[in-house]
Amino acid sequence: MCQVGGTLILEESLAYPAAVLNQMQAEGVYWVSGGSDDLCNVIAAGLPCFDLSTLRYLTNAAAGLPTEHVMEIRRRLPQVAFYSMYGQTETARTLYLPPEWIDRKPESVGSSDPGNRGLD
Repeated sequence: MCQVGGTLILEESLAYPAAVLNQMQAEGVYWVSGGSDDLCNVIAAGLPCFDLSTLRYLTNAAAGLPTEHVMEIRRRLPQVAFYSMYGQTETARTLYLPPEWIDRKPESVGSSDPGNRGLD
């Protein structure tokens, strides 16, 4: 049950990045979670034209991003806590890099998620 008045937007396609960014701006999106680097690339590519000042969290999972993309996102979205993560679809996220480490280790997807007990 959602008791804070949030809106969930599930985007099926990134084929039209301007439309996605326009909707993010119109809705005042607070958190964006992407399963691949596609969404992060869309955000980085379209930022100069859109006001995403309400954005506070960005998560990227499935695969690590190239360092250049991480640095560009950080440069253009300094107010955003950016979580770089890794994990196969079958296992969900298994590694993550806390936002306070992203500027020091932009090439990393972090270390084991504290809640991940592995196969013991």
